[in-house]
Amino acid sequence: MNHDDAIAGQAAERYLLREMHDSESEEFEQHFFDCRVCADDVRDGLRMMESGRELVRGERDARAVPQRDNVVDLRARRRGIKQWIPAAAAAVLLAANAVPLVLRSAPPRLVIADAGKSLSAGTRGASDVPAVRKGAMEQLPFDIPTDPSFVKYILHAVDARGATIGEPVEKSPEQANNPFSLLPGSLPAGSYELVIEGVREDGNRSKITSYPFRVVP
Repeated sequence: MNHDDAIAGQAAERYLLREMHDSESEEFEQHFFDCRVCADDVRDGLRMMESGRELVRGERDARAVPQRDNVVDLRARRRGIKQWIPAAAAAVLLAANAVPLVLRSAPPRLVIADAGKSLSAGTRGASDVPAVRKGAMEQLPFDIPTDPSFVKYILHAVDARGATIGEPVEKSPEQANNPFSLLPGSLPAGSYELVIEGVREDGNRSKITSYPFRVVP
């Protein structure tokens, strides 16, 4: 899928609304790995969905209002909002080039607690690890430490048990020079690491560094 196909087929909107077949979703994901315009469209859609969820959170207060003539039926609105929840909302996004590590089964929530903190390689101690709260859209910046002996880089997230989360993302040496940001708020609460590996020409892989982070309720 190229950018013209994505625009003509309203791919971002259909992706967010889960109107794509699995194969078409995968093609679009591969496209917006490297297309900033489509990645921005997806990210804007996620923000819109989060705004919708904020409206739903006011449902209890709305029920307490005695006058019903001017009260919006939030139960109907909630049914509509549920239809917005896409596979894209259950993703860890690596921004800048907006590269996602897709988590198809994770809860659709995305938030960062302290936007002033950036991911720090090899951080030890829970107090030093950036804490990401469920629901926000801010980013945790990080860099890929480059080495001329590597022909590409592989990025993936792992949970506290060491299980890989989502699909690994590959970046070329040229792409690795760009800044990136992690948006991990869709993950369940827990401790995680973003692992970066370098791949040499013979195919051998070496771990370069890892960035620990936490998701909190």
